Amino acid sequence: MIMKTEEIEKATIQRSSLALLFKGCIASNQLSQIKTNVPGFWLVNFDTIQNSGTHWVVIVVLLSKQLNYFDAACLHPPYSIAEWLQRNNVTRKLKKAITKKTNKTCGEWCLLFVLYRFRFPDVTFEGIIQILLTRLSNFSDTSALFKREFSM
Repeated sequence: MIMKTEEIEKATIQRSSLALLFKGCIASNQLSQIKTNVPGFWLVNFDTIQNSGTHWVVIVVLLSKQLNYFDAACLHPPYSIAEWLQRNNVTRKLKKAITKKTNKTCGEWCLLFVLYRFRFPDVTFEGIIQILLTRLSNFSDTSALFKREFSM
């Protein structure tokens, strides 16, 4: 089952290194809340605020002001997200999926990406993906790695 906003907030708060960088969980029609001049990250749901939520992606603003967009399933984003990414010149995103499109662990994937993105700030986007996949190879699945990293 897809992570709920409350579960994402709890996991983030438990990781003190991420707590100050976490700016919130927002819906696809709330992208105007993202401040691209402030380092941090937002988990964005494909659904609008009026719906319950179907798929999480993450937008990361690094200290260098570089923007990263991460979607482990590489789904075609809703228009509001695609337009925001284009308007903000976001090019740091996956080229191919690293999980199945039907996978319900998108929130876990996003938080793991964020954890490694800020743990290794000088590593390239592609390098972070390799770190994530290498770490994952030592666990039975994404949830097991997530539980280890977030002590849940």
